[in-house]
Amino acid sequence: QADTVSIFSAHSVPTSTVGNYEDEVISASNQLAKKVGLNHWHQAWQSAAPHGQWLGPTVEDAINEALQTGATRIAFVPFGFVSNHVEVLYDNDVECKELVEAKGATYMRAPMPNCNETFLQAMASAIIERIHS
Repeated sequence: QADTVSIFSAHSVPTSTVGNYEDEVISASNQLAKKVGLNHWHQAWQSAAPHGQWLGPTVEDAINEALQTGATRIAFVPFGFVSNHVEVLYDNDVECKELVEAKGATYMRAPMPNCNETFLQAMASAIIERIHS
């Protein structure tokens, strides 16, 4: 049991189109959790369309699981996104926050890179490298 559980999330996709995406996201989650020493965390998927089969578990499922195991604080890490936009600002900061707080727990979210200079330089370097390869 942990009082704080982290939920790593990325955009869900239809299961018919997954390819390597699911494995790569899960691998990245595992590496991030290990690097920062997290013992209690979940990989979840968000922003699925209301029809068809999409990757799961959903962030809502992960919230409920965390709460059932005694979490009183849930930290969201929407690492599949790189900026504050509707799927972070609304899906996480409104919908997920409401669900967490309705159950008496505390909602937290890691800040997004947005226009962080180091992040932008890394992205530019990756783009330039691809152009020249």
